[in-house]
Amino acid sequence: MQSTYSHLANLQNAHITSQSGQIARAQRTNEHIVGQLTSLKIGAYELESHQRGDDGEGRVREELGKQFIAELGGLGRVLATAKFGMAPEMIELAEIVNASPELLDAMKNPEVRKILRDEKTRKELAALLVMAAQSATAPPTPPPAGESAAA
Repeated sequence: MQSTYSHLANLQNAHITSQSGQIARAQRTNEHIVGQLTSLKIGAYELESHQRGDDGEGRVREELGKQFIAELGGLGRVLATAKFGMAPEMIELAEIVNASPELLDAMKNPEVRKILRDEKTRKELAALLVMAAQSATAPPTPPPAGESAAA
């Protein structure tokens, strides 16, 4: 009986030692996975923070550019024209675009810029703008006499 009891105790100790080793290996594996996951999350956070910083810098530069153009006035236009080789009309156009959130958003859209790179589209847009300008400056035509009498 005693030898059987000893044998069972030895088997139990071997089993406990084996399980303890397996648990220790599993714990080390879990700690390694958690460490890798933590490193991944830290890297993702740093990347996101860096991108937000870049976006913030871009927005600041954009706002400063808007303020620069808005505050320069006539003298600034002359300086910008001389320094950057831009026509005064282009600076005025930039002011108009910057003043309109809708136009500014449209110009930021890569698809819109892609369309504007097409020469045919630019010609059609220019013709449309000229027609709109002509219709805006043309005096309204009076209705025919028959229509005013019918009203």
